[in-house]
Amino acid sequence: MRKHIVVNYAKRLHEKHSLSLPVDLEKVAREYAQLKYTDIPFEIDGISANLKKKGVKPSIIVNTMKARRRQRFTLAHEIGHVIIPWHMGTIFDITDIASSCAVSYWQMEEEANAFATELLMPTSWLQELIIQDTNLARLTSKIINLADVSALAATLRLRSELPPNYIFIVVNMSDIVTYSGRSNGTYTTSVAIGTSCDIQMEYPHAESVCEFSILSEKYYWIKMPVATPLPSVHYRPWRIILEQILEEISDDSDQRNLLKRQLNGVLGFANGSLKREGCYEEKLYASCMQRLSSKRHLEALTSHHDFSEFLTSKVKDIVSKRNADG
Repeated sequence: MRKHIVVNYAKRLHEKHSLSLPVDLEKVAREYAQLKYTDIPFEIDGISANLKKKGVKPSIIVNTMKARRRQRFTLAHEIGHVIIPWHMGTIFDITDIASSCAVSYWQMEEEANAFATELLMPTSWLQELIIQDTNLARLTSKIINLADVSALAATLRLRSELPPNYIFIVVNMSDIVTYSGRSNGTYTTSVAIGTSCDIQMEYPHAESVCEFSILSEKYYWIKMPVATPLPSVHYRPWRIILEQILEEISDDSDQRNLLKRQLNGVLGFANGSLKREGCYEEKLYASCMQRLSSKRHLEALTSHHDFSEFLTSKVKDIVSKRNADG
C-alpha cells in the first residue's frame, strides 16, 4: 500500500481548504463529487461511482442505515477514492466481503482508509494531543469529540501514534472481546477477538490499566512496562533450575525436550529483538515475561514457583555474555 502517498493527499487537502476540526466533510465532498445520502438495505457503507471518468463528475453515495459517525468515516473514505488518482471506476465499500475478492480491491480500501484517517484526525494534531495528555481514556474521549469520530476509529488512530508497549481491548457486556490491538513494537500479544477476557489475569505484569465505557462496550488501554526490576532471588545456574522444573512438571522426556525448545525459541526471539536497542537486564526480563504471558502451552513452566529464579539467572547470563563479547 502506498500509505505515505495517500496520507500526503489528505494533508494537502487540509492545507488547500484550510480545514478545521471536526472537518466539514459534506462541504469538501461537494467540491469534488455529487453527494447523496440514501438507505441501502445491504452490507454496504458507501459507493464511489464514475471515478476518473472523463467529462463526468464523480458520485458519492452514503448509506444512512449506518450509525452517524460511521457515515462520517465512510464519507471521508469515499472522498479518498475520489482524490486518489489511481482509484478508478465504481467502488462498492462492503463491510463483509468474500475473501475471494481481488487483492487490488483490498489495496484500494486500505488506501482510502488511510486517507480518511488522516483527513479526520491529522497526524500533527494527534501528536500534539498526546504530548498534552497522558491519560489514554481522557485522550480517546477528546479525539472522539473534537474530530467527531467513533470510539473505535479514535482508538485505532491513537494506537497508530503511540510508542511501543500499549495494548487496547474492547469488550461487550458479556466481557467478550470485540476488538483488540497493540501499538507498533509491542511484544505482548493482544487478546483474540471472540474470547472472554479478564484483564488482570491476561496482563498480570501491566504497568497501568485505564478504562472507559461507550454505550454497551468497555474499552481498556493497557500499558506494559519497558523494564521490570529483576526479582531478588538466590542465584543458581539457570540450567539446573530449568531441569528441576521440567522434571517436576513432566515424566515424559520427549515432552520435556519439546517444552525446552519452545521456551528457548521465545527467549531467543526476545533477546534477538533487543540486540539493536542496547539491551539491559531489566528490559530483557520485561520483554521475556511479556512474550511468555501469552504462551498458554508454556503455562506449566511459567507458573512454576521457581520460574522467576530461572528467568533471572538466564537473563543475567545472556547480558553477561553479551557484555563480555563487547
